[in-house]
Amino acid sequence: MSVEIAQKYINAVQSKDFDGAMMFLTDDAELETPIMGTKRGKEKIKGTLKMISKMGGGNLSQAEDKNGTIVAFGSGQMGKMILSFGFEGDKINWMSVQRI
Repeated sequence: MSVEIAQKYINAVQSKDFDGAMMFLTDDAELETPIMGTKRGKEKIKGTLKMISKMGGGNLSQAEDKNGTIVAFGSGQMGKMILSFGFEGDKINWMSVQRI
C-alpha cells in the first residue's frame, strides 16, 4: 500500500496539483533536500515544491519498494536523484532527496 500512496503523491506533484499532493502527507511531514535543507509541515513543503516547479522541476520514476524502503528515481536541476519515503500509517511523514 505504501508504494501506491507514494505513487499517488508523485503523480500529483508531477501534474502540479500541490494541494492534492498534500492530502498524502501527515501535518508534520518533513522533506529533506541537499540544497534547501529540511522543510517541516505541509505548507512549507508545498512552497518548496512550487519553487522547484518554477525552476524547471524534475521527473520521477514510478515508486518502488527497494529492500523495504519506498523510493523513486529521478532527474532535475540537481542532476540524478533518489527520493525516499517514510510513512506513518497511510500517510507520508518523511521524504529525503539525495543526489546519486
